[in-house]
Amino acid sequence: MFIGNFYFLGADSTILLHHTIITNRKFAAKLFGQHNDCMRNRHSVIYVPGLGDEHDRGQSLALKLWNFYGLKAECFRIGWAGNTPFDEKLKKLHSRVKALSQVGTVSLVGASAGATAVINEFSFGQNDIHRMVCIAGKLKNFDTITDQTYAHNPNFRRSIELVPESLQKLSDTDRGNILTLVPASDNIVPVQDAVIDGVESREIPVQGHAFAIGYALTIGSKLIADFLNNKY
Repeated sequence: MFIGNFYFLGADSTILLHHTIITNRKFAAKLFGQHNDCMRNRHSVIYVPGLGDEHDRGQSLALKLWNFYGLKAECFRIGWAGNTPFDEKLKKLHSRVKALSQVGTVSLVGASAGATAVINEFSFGQNDIHRMVCIAGKLKNFDTITDQTYAHNPNFRRSIELVPESLQKLSDTDRGNILTLVPASDNIVPVQDAVIDGVESREIPVQGHAFAIGYALTIGSKLIADFLNNKY
C-alpha cells in the first residue's frame, strides 16, 4: 500500500506517505487499544474434567466452541490417577485462577470428579472467581465411593476429603453464584448426590453420566454460558 502510493503519486508521494503512516498508526493504536480492552475484560473459564482425565475424549475441542459466547475456556487436568499430590495440583489451579483474574473475569466449570476440585478451589479463592458450574458432580454421600475407585485415583480421595469443609465455607452469596447441572438419571453419580443445598440446580434432557457431560459441553453449553455471563 505504501509502496504503491509512492510510485503512483510522484512528488506528492512523501506527503501522502506521511499521512498514510499517521492514519495507519492511529488505526493500529485504536485497534490495539480495543484488543487490550478486550483482554482486560475477557471472561476466562477453567474447565476441570473428571476421572480418566489423561484421555481428552474431545473435551478440549468442545471448549473451543465456547468462544462463540465470549468465553475463553481452557482445560485443567488434575491427573486423578497421577503421582503429583492433589494439594499441589490445587495450588497450581489456584495460581492459574490468580493469573487469569489479573486480566479479566474467571469462572470455573467442573465435571464429575472435577466438580469436587472446583468446589475446593472456589472456597479457597472466592475473591478471584466470578461463577461456577458443576456438571454431574459427586458432591455428597461419599461413603458410596468404592475402595477400587480410590485405589486407581488417589487424588480423588484427597479432593473428596476437602469437600465438606469447602461447602461449609460457602456463604449464601457464594451459593447464588453456583449452578449444578444434572441429567434426568445417572448410572454413575446419583442425581441426588450432584446437588448442593441452597444452590440452583438445572436438569438437562439426557440420561446417563457420560451423555450428561457431553451434552453440557456442546449442545447445552449455552445454558452454562448464560449463567456465567449473568444472563439469568
